[in-house]
Amino acid sequence: MKYPMEIYSHIINTKNGKSVFSVEALFSALSPEKIGENEREGKECFPLKIFSPYSVLKCSIIHNGNGMFVNMKPQKADTLLEKIRFFNNLHMSEKIKALSEPVQQQNASIPPCQTMTFRAGSLKGKTPAVVLLESSDGVSVIESQINWLTQHLQQYPQNQTLINACKEALALYRNGQLSSAQPALVSEIPVYVQEWKADIYHPVKENGTTYYKGSRMGIYFQRNSQSAYSIVMENVIAPIQKKEDGTVTITVSAAKENSYKKNTHYIGADDMMECVSEMKRQIDCFYDMYYKHEFKIALEHQERNRTGAGQ
Repeated sequence: MKYPMEIYSHIINTKNGKSVFSVEALFSALSPEKIGENEREGKECFPLKIFSPYSVLKCSIIHNGNGMFVNMKPQKADTLLEKIRFFNNLHMSEKIKALSEPVQQQNASIPPCQTMTFRAGSLKGKTPAVVLLESSDGVSVIESQINWLTQHLQQYPQNQTLINACKEALALYRNGQLSSAQPALVSEIPVYVQEWKADIYHPVKENGTTYYKGSRMGIYFQRNSQSAYSIVMENVIAPIQKKEDGTVTITVSAAKENSYKKNTHYIGADDMMECVSEMKRQIDCFYDMYYKHEFKIALEHQERNRTGAGQ
């Protein structure tokens, strides 16, 4: 049993290889021994919060064998589930609207290069127009896509419509007629975005500078895209700054050269709901399993405090 604490996994095959997103439930509660240790060290404990500070949902993306992970606090799952429900309703509403309106009416004033989207790979969900406008090497990227789509045209005849859209986008771009003011069909809405977190327990010293590994995760709703969500994980190695309140921030702008890495995994609306629902189910099960035990500890300490105060 390689991953005994895994609660969810999602696998997709892209043009650039296999991508796997998974979640592990690494939960623990406060034991009487740990509470006693904290008391001796003058640290406060809250048994009725049930989850110890070390409890996390470990989220991982492995792409072609190269993996990165980001931890999420279990307390975030409730809010995330509500947001996913909202965006899934929005996703379904837009699908129904698209079916109820004539295609000619929807796209009458919008060229195909701004309505056709790439269906796989790193450009999945983007239109040729968006690729040209947001990337400094957009022309070479689109020309490469045209070549690849043409090579596989016999196997996938439907590629022709996307090839035409790419050529149209290039022509408009080269003539200066493709502006950012034109409507783009695909937009990205943040659903859950973490602040950068530093691993302060494993410093890396190099040339007199101490670096720390920083990581963060973002979940984004891909409006009008076939894959409703993208899960983005970022890693960097950079120095940290300690604030007066004891908190730590990682200085991404001073990151070690070539240390920044990013993995993106695309997932549909139903699969995203299944993932977050399973997170919530595991959290509820753990909570129910330990509540009686933790309540007993809290009650014992409450009685001890009252006795000590002479009440």
